[in-house]
Amino acid sequence: MKKEYNDKNGKYSIYIEREIKTLNVVIKECKNKEAILNEIYKIADEYAIQSIKVGDNTEVFFGNRKEDYQINRYVISNPKKVVKDYSHEIVTKNNALLYIDITNAATKNIDNMSYVDNEEVNKFLGKKDCTIGFINYKNNIIGTFIIDGACIKSFCITPEHRGKKLSLNALYYIMNLSSSDGIYLYCSTRNHAAMNLYKKAGFKLSVENKTNKFYVLR
Repeated sequence: MKKEYNDKNGKYSIYIEREIKTLNVVIKECKNKEAILNEIYKIADEYAIQSIKVGDNTEVFFGNRKEDYQINRYVISNPKKVVKDYSHEIVTKNNALLYIDITNAATKNIDNMSYVDNEEVNKFLGKKDCTIGFINYKNNIIGTFIIDGACIKSFCITPEHRGKKLSLNALYYIMNLSSSDGIYLYCSTRNHAAMNLYKKAGFKLSVENKTNKFYVLR
């Protein structure tokens, strides 16, 4: 569930992820920090939230406080690489729930600003130049992905298929689905496994990277 605010206190969004008892907040404009914090904690108490993560786009909401982690932009040029035994299946309304279940189970302990739900999936279904699907290895589902033009919006491998040297080639496979000469994605500095995978695939920190700072309130 998403709540949007644009009032005398500022402009911000609160994503309520009841399944994992988490609030993800994005501060876009701050006019009254105390009032915004009160609203955040009010919603947290209402839904028995255990974790609150805040992305501060204002650079002033948290003042000089050191961020708890960052989400950075990584890029790669000419990413094409042929891999065998991999395929994909497009997500439709008929199998969207399976996509949601697999993705959320695979990413529940990862810093991501949106727990997947029907609203999230519907944004990408049928979108031009966008592919949302299941990753298959030898006809078995091993993960899910969203690639929107040149951007990998989402990529995950199920826990039972990690550590089997499948992730790197799966990443190469979905990059081949894009018609762009370059690919980019975003990754949390707390997700060390993903950062190592992306660097191994050839991704570099973007020279135009604008650091997105995140703070943990609870």
